[in-house]
Amino acid sequence: MTTSSRDIQRELEQQIRKDAEMRLNSKKAAEEIRDEVRAETPVDTGKAAASIHVEARKDHRGMPAWRVISRLWYFRFIENGTEADNPESKSRYGPNTPTPEFAPFAKVAHRHGGTTDGIEVDG
Repeated sequence: MTTSSRDIQRELEQQIRKDAEMRLNSKKAAEEIRDEVRAETPVDTGKAAASIHVEARKDHRGMPAWRVISRLWYFRFIENGTEADNPESKSRYGPNTPTPEFAPFAKVAHRHGGTTDGIEVDG
C-alpha cells in the first residue's frame, strides 16, 4: 500500500494541532508581538501601553489563535490620529489639539509582513 504525500501532510497537520508545544509557542509569539506594539506606543501616563494584551481566540481549523488587542477607549486616536479641531470648537483642550498618527499596531504589522486590514482597536 502506498501512502500519498497528501496523506502524510494531513497526518502531520493533525499531530501539530494536538501538540501542546505548538500552542505554547504560538502564545509566546503573540506575546512578543504585544511587547513590540507596547514599545511603539507613546507613553504619557502608561495606560495605553499597559492596555495592550493577548487574548485567546477560538482555534482556527484546529490551530491555536491569539489576538493582540487594546480595549482602551482612546487607543484608536493613538493608532489613527485625529484631525485639527474645528475652528468653532468649544473643546476644553484648546482650538488646535490634533493627535499625530502613531500607528503602533500598523508599524508592527508592517514589520512582520502583514497589512493593516485586520487592525481593529476596540474601545
